[in-house]
Amino acid sequence: MTFNVMAQISPPFHNTLFYNNGEVYIDSGVVVQIYGNTISTGAQSVLSNNGEIYVHFDSIFLLAQNGFALDDFTNVLGSGYYEIEPDWTNNTPNFNAGQSLVNLMSDIDQKITGTEITRFYQLELSGNGTVGNERVKRMTIDAYILDSLSLNNRELATDSFSLFVQNTETTAISFSTTANDRGFISSIKGDTREGRLFRRTANSLNPYIFPTGSSVNPPSGLPFIYRPVDILPKNNNINQYSVRFANESPNLEGYDEFSLGDSVCSVNPLFYHLINHPSGFDPARVRIFYDPLQDDIYDHIAQWSNGMWNLDNSSLLASSGNFFVVRIPEVEIFSRDSLPFILADRIPGKPEIIGDPDACSNSLAMLRAVGNTNFYNWGIPSGVDVLSGETNDTIILKVFDQSAYIGLSATSSTERCIEAADSFLLTVNPGPDANFTASTVNAFTNELIDFRDSTLGSPVEWYWNFGDGSTASSPITKYKFTEVGEYTVVMYVMDENDCLDSTFKIINILEGITVPNVFTPNGDGANDLFYIPNSGIKEYHLQIFNRWGGVIFETTAPEIAWDGRSNTGSEVSEGIYYYVLEARSREKEYILKGHLTLFR
Repeated sequence: MTFNVMAQISPPFHNTLFYNNGEVYIDSGVVVQIYGNTISTGAQSVLSNNGEIYVHFDSIFLLAQNGFALDDFTNVLGSGYYEIEPDWTNNTPNFNAGQSLVNLMSDIDQKITGTEITRFYQLELSGNGTVGNERVKRMTIDAYILDSLSLNNRELATDSFSLFVQNTETTAISFSTTANDRGFISSIKGDTREGRLFRRTANSLNPYIFPTGSSVNPPSGLPFIYRPVDILPKNNNINQYSVRFANESPNLEGYDEFSLGDSVCSVNPLFYHLINHPSGFDPARVRIFYDPLQDDIYDHIAQWSNGMWNLDNSSLLASSGNFFVVRIPEVEIFSRDSLPFILADRIPGKPEIIGDPDACSNSLAMLRAVGNTNFYNWGIPSGVDVLSGETNDTIILKVFDQSAYIGLSATSSTERCIEAADSFLLTVNPGPDANFTASTVNAFTNELIDFRDSTLGSPVEWYWNFGDGSTASSPITKYKFTEVGEYTVVMYVMDENDCLDSTFKIINILEGITVPNVFTPNGDGANDLFYIPNSGIKEYHLQIFNRWGGVIFETTAPEIAWDGRSNTGSEVSEGIYYYVLEARSREKEYILKGHLTLFR
């Protein structure tokens, strides 16, 4: 067939495209649209589809319809596209999927049914329904996926049957991950068998997701519950694992939630997973995802064995988006039988408080809890402030003047089991009260400033930071700053109990010039120079004049000083002299004039 076809037959006849051993070949590019039933019968019937077949409900005559039915020993070949709105019914063992894609797109409880197992190459579920069975595609027989399964935002209910995904690529199953609009696979335990999702594995780098869930009795206000599992084999060998999500109390299937091993505090009464390893011999990492807001908090996985739930002590808790994840780093599942795994919390052991028992007043103290749980509650008395970590394994406290007893209790993840530690005495030492003096807080550059410790208490170590990169380590120190600016001088002190304190002062190094008006160059060591203190000056020119206006001394030396001699080296007589000082800083120019008196 190389042309497009549309078929509709009015009742009471069935709409039939292939019948009585007919042979139909649909080439690539050909579209066949059928409204009603499509039934092919006869051992000699052949349907070779390399084009597109669309089978939709008869919107005019809504009678009971068989959907897309392959009966008897019909031969189906080709790698075409099938878009099916009624049920997919396969009663022939001769369906060869090739590389075909079957899209089941009804919004009315669509089924994969028949007497023969279908081996789909690619299967896609689609539709627009948003509630109840509108979202569900249901299996009444086992099915295989040879290449890929696209769930989109639909539920594939295997019921008590098995779905086998043969492709070992980790991406062989795809689905919507939008909250409240996810695609997932549900299964139940029937009277004689239980449903499962099987996956073949051959990859040890990326996990295989089992997107399991259920729309039966979901949490209040939600359309379904989604609780996936992923499995990461240790090696690249061929293995096969299966998962069933049991959305019910374990008691209903004979796994008593109150039959607990020695280390188990409690197990999740809402659901559990059945995981097995029907083929292969490699251990694997197993992770179970759950919602802590709906399911409570669990940090371990327990396995049913010997008539009770026993803990896997290697379980670890983490988070992933809105889910918490409990994982067993490596578990060996060598069984063809159902192995129930359930979220659990462990009985906590007696915790221990680790930390320095000595603290300093008005300072911080850090204590750490050590135990076999991640859930702690600290008992903090009044007079001690909690800065962080009151329910964590590490707590940071602000202590003041009084010693205090610190309590600690360890809880299981659900807080159903509690174990308390011995109280911990935190001794508070008074510590030093840092203080120091400075001979001045306003000075010129290169002016020595005297710093002296005046701390209350008994410090044994000092550390000064002058704010310009320089430091010192003695109780008394002298320091001069070489640049104009504001400096924060900090002094740290520590006593024999290793208690620290600190304090600071702001020191202003000013720019300026101070000109004296008297000096006595008589060699007695006191005021022998006409010295002009200055700060921040980069260029200067000083001239000294006698009373007749003659220049007797002139200098541009960095240190502005005159020893009472002329430029020829002879001493000048007592009397009044005049000066002119021209100077420049980075920001300002100065011209200073005045007189001075020289005494000998």
